[in-house]
Amino acid sequence: MKWGIDRTANKFEKKQYDYFLCNYFPKIDRRPVKESDKIYIFCPAWGEYLDWLTSYSLPSVLQSGNIPKLLEEGYKIELYLYTDKKVELELDFPLHVKIIDTSRKLNEILASLLIRHMQLCMEHNAILLSLPPDSIIGNYSWYNLVKLSEHKPEAIAAAHARVLINDFIKVKEVEDFKDGKVELSNPVLVRLAFENPFLDRVFDHNDENNTFQGIAARQIGENLYSVVHNLPSICLFRPQQEDITFFEEARALSMWDRAWTHFLVQRDRVKFVGSSDFYFCTELTRAEATKSPPRKNLLYNDKYIGNFLHNQICNKIYCSWRAE
Repeated sequence: MKWGIDRTANKFEKKQYDYFLCNYFPKIDRRPVKESDKIYIFCPAWGEYLDWLTSYSLPSVLQSGNIPKLLEEGYKIELYLYTDKKVELELDFPLHVKIIDTSRKLNEILASLLIRHMQLCMEHNAILLSLPPDSIIGNYSWYNLVKLSEHKPEAIAAAHARVLINDFIKVKEVEDFKDGKVELSNPVLVRLAFENPFLDRVFDHNDENNTFQGIAARQIGENLYSVVHNLPSICLFRPQQEDITFFEEARALSMWDRAWTHFLVQRDRVKFVGSSDFYFCTELTRAEATKSPPRKNLLYNDKYIGNFLHNQICNKIYCSWRAE
């Protein structure tokens, strides 16, 4: 038997290799991007979400290691709050309250607001930070994101934990945080998230669980959790014209964590953060929003029904969430 080169196989493999690169990972310029000291925060909120924003989400990014730390380092930060009523907030940086008409379809309104905000960022070479009104972001998480993004062209997406709001806001640490008595570090938030009943459903050692919804967790050590998180969310990016074109065609902000993240993978424009030491966020969720009851026969399951590229990529990554 001759151990020569199978040139037919090599030719086929090269063809497949070239096809993959051309269709999924185009060659992009990875030289340092023109750095910006401007950050324009995108924050749509109304109804009860506006209350959540002022009570939890905004105070979380005003912790000492987030916006104040960025301001100390010379970043010029502006908050653009898109809402349906007048809001008075005392901040140490510019606040732009944009009153909007919410009589149209909500998904389309949000997409239009995002397009407008991305255009503003492009005009002023500003970084876009997303501030969902139903989130609590750990201290230093935003600072770490911005430092990770310096001179990098890619968007940054991160895993997050859903928690039941009615239970979570009654926890003593969260009540003290709301009253301005304490700050919430990432390790504290990780601990509180796993102490919340909703996350009990995602441990894969249970035969009956909710891992099929996108998160599978396993406790590795006393304070260390391994998480397979198939649904990361874009937290920071530098908008480009192709992003505006995408949402002009999609007309739905719901594509943010779906087809748009898939698109960013295809364009080789996104990096994923899997360590809670870098970034951690809890998403406040109503009990009625958790529609799917646990299913049986899912022992050690970590598969997800989503078929987008980022779902498949992140399914192959173990995230590290560390509690205090």
